[in-house]
Amino acid sequence: MPIPLGGGAAPPRTPQGSAPETSTGAEPSENVGVSTTPSSETSPPPTATHGAHDEAAHARTTGRRIFNPVLSLLNRFGTVAPMSEEQREQDLAYRSARAAALAAQLPSLVASGERFDRLLQQAHKTLNADKRFSVVVRLSGLLLGNNLQREGELRTGPNRAGPYVAPSSKDVRPLFEAFGTTMDTLIRGAAQAHDDAAARLAAAWALTVMIRIHPFMDGNGRTARAAMNLVLAKAGAQMIDFPVDSERVYKQSVVWQRLKDHMRAFTGERGVGWSMHEGIVPPSGYFERVARLLGDEIRGATLASLAARPDVVAIADALAQVRQHGFG
Repeated sequence: MPIPLGGGAAPPRTPQGSAPETSTGAEPSENVGVSTTPSSETSPPPTATHGAHDEAAHARTTGRRIFNPVLSLLNRFGTVAPMSEEQREQDLAYRSARAAALAAQLPSLVASGERFDRLLQQAHKTLNADKRFSVVVRLSGLLLGNNLQREGELRTGPNRAGPYVAPSSKDVRPLFEAFGTTMDTLIRGAAQAHDDAAARLAAAWALTVMIRIHPFMDGNGRTARAAMNLVLAKAGAQMIDFPVDSERVYKQSVVWQRLKDHMRAFTGERGVGWSMHEGIVPPSGYFERVARLLGDEIRGATLASLAARPDVVAIADALAQVRQHGFG
């Protein structure tokens, strides 16, 4: 039985002089840290009054000026420090044990009638049980109000996926529950039609929405990969054989490239209009806009609508390619 999760590798340290980021995940996958100050969720900075260009410039300069200096200090002293060889071996052993636990749990998750989002919370709890965080990461989570060591629970503070800043924590639960309800409908449709292409579409969409909601403080990448296999299994389709140490190979795969393409389209073409490349603090109204766009998409998603979306079809086709040829 394929193991429905992946491992992780620490990204390189942020170059001195660049915008500080406290996440240990530098791209749309799993991460441990966040990129915005707690106040940015509820008190966005004032915007300029001289058009979109001035507003973007204001977001850049203001973000760098008022970024929480404590978090910057934490970042400098190790939140993205590379793992030693011994730490990598320990991490791989931990992920292997968690992978085996989830593989044993998978048949019960597939047979369960619980809503899809609740099953993902169970999977997240299994994947992250007894996880150990460094003192620096735990302090970062404490400062930002994030529930670092409560496996299976939705996050209580800000988070991001690479340059994309995820919805405000207050919007996570309603978005995630609506996502679970919609996923149940999509999975039933694919299963009843015995349609492998439809199952892959649903799995591809589950991956994108999981990354964009980023519902957990840590382990979003592993849980998103588990979500894809859970969709496929519940729809009666062939799963994907993710290696335990899959972050390295996953980031070299066509699935990863298509997901990055999707995230660029979501932040650019679909009206989000801002990412951390433009500054650290989001402009006024950013979180409301992200929640509205995601909510509208979740409520309107059907197998037919997904089949008409080139971005989701591209990820679904990439899943088929990886399933056939592997990650090499």
